[in-house]
Amino acid sequence: MNRSLILGLLALVILCVLCLWCRAPAIEDDLRGKALICVEDAGVDAGVLAVSGRDVTLEGAVASLGVGDAVEACINAIPGIRVVNNNLQIVAPVKQPIAPEPAIVDTPEVNLDDLLAGKVVEFPTDGAYLTAQERPEADEIVAILKANPGRVQIAGHADSRYTSEYNLELSRRRAEAVNKYLVSKGLDADRFEVVWFGETKPIASNDTAAGQQKNRRTEFHALKEN
Repeated sequence: MNRSLILGLLALVILCVLCLWCRAPAIEDDLRGKALICVEDAGVDAGVLAVSGRDVTLEGAVASLGVGDAVEACINAIPGIRVVNNNLQIVAPVKQPIAPEPAIVDTPEVNLDDLLAGKVVEFPTDGAYLTAQERPEADEIVAILKANPGRVQIAGHADSRYTSEYNLELSRRRAEAVNKYLVSKGLDADRFEVVWFGETKPIASNDTAAGQQKNRRTEFHALKEN
């Protein structure tokens, strides 16, 4: 065999080796991708897989022997795989404690009439406007009604200082003044029923100034829904 032929064959061998060496990373990536499908299909964490060339190593935890064997068999069936080192350890999954269902606590129904009991807005003599002293009381009513649904009756009253006809009109203007104030604070006007009684429903004696002051008032009562 002449020298030229030997050199040609040697060059061909070197070229083949170089081709295989250049393709090795691509081959390894291809095998890794196929092996990863086997691992993920078995529900095993991808971290157990390591590929070096055409050799595969499995290290980590699996739930059962059957899962580990299934992964190994799947990878062994991939064309191009040379060795599968199965070092998987069987670790039973930890059962999470079942949280107890929250206890059902019966919340007593809020009675709007109870919340409004004793809440009144008083007025000065012959006055149908909210004074600075009475606005905080009206604001408490606003807070109660914003937090609790339901329709409310606004009832205007008067003392007996003037004629019954005049007192009836005065009690109307007082009830409407309160209604206007509550609506101005963002409450729905449809929630209110405005009524007035003049001097016919006193809660104290009209023979004293203190009693008359208590009678110059607007009261609030929850209305029953139809």
